[in-house]
Amino acid sequence: MFHRARLPRPPHLIRASPLVLFVSDLHLGRPEAGDAADVRAFTRWLEAHADADALFIVGDLFDAWIEYCHVVPRTSVRLLGALAAWTDAGRRLVVHAGNHDPWHRSFLHDELGAEYYPDGLDETLEGQRVLVHHGDGLVQAGIYRRIRPILRHPLPVSLYRLLPVDIGVGLARRVSARMRRRHNVAAAAAMRAWAQGQLAAGRADAIVFGHTHVPELHLWPQGVYANPGAWYETRTFVRLDADGWTLARWTEQGAQVVKRGE
Repeated sequence: MFHRARLPRPPHLIRASPLVLFVSDLHLGRPEAGDAADVRAFTRWLEAHADADALFIVGDLFDAWIEYCHVVPRTSVRLLGALAAWTDAGRRLVVHAGNHDPWHRSFLHDELGAEYYPDGLDETLEGQRVLVHHGDGLVQAGIYRRIRPILRHPLPVSLYRLLPVDIGVGLARRVSARMRRRHNVAAAAAMRAWAQGQLAAGRADAIVFGHTHVPELHLWPQGVYANPGAWYETRTFVRLDADGWTLARWTEQGAQVVKRGE
């Protein structure tokens, strides 16, 4: 489920106190109004954090993403340009698959220089063993947990791509819009409890999830649980540096601390 990062680190990451950012559930490419404003805010946020070493996008960067052999969905050029500038500057970009955008191929790596992980990632950050995962399919009961492996299997993915591009992408966006209405407090509580159990068992020092759209930062005796929340709803994010973990919100005046802990 969780993969250990084995890629070589860029030289700039070998410094004593890196700054690592976590953001989740941007759901960019939504058909409703507000998507352009989300992109503008996100690009300003990136520019304001030019001193960061790494950015983890913890799933659902896009509201729907069906990557064909020669075509990718129409989305914000401003966003893709900002992410390309991020990696061009030598910063690390790590993108996790979400339940809305698991059908990536090579675009993120080839064009943006990103690391892409279809499931969780286990690595050491600031001396802590951190597990990062979108969180979907870990604790929820019901049909999604059963069909998740099928939806990500290469065969049905390849068959879906036989649909004409406009039909395939359009259908995915309609389904995605319905899925976004299903987040609730109960799911957030279940994932929080699952994370606390993993920490208590000593499987990690910290766990970062997305998916629930509920921004959280808990510093328990067993370890840290963080969830950046949904960018398009709350503009919240999580940062890790030498001072510890911080949950913050991006505003027109800059970043505002919501909760801080060592």
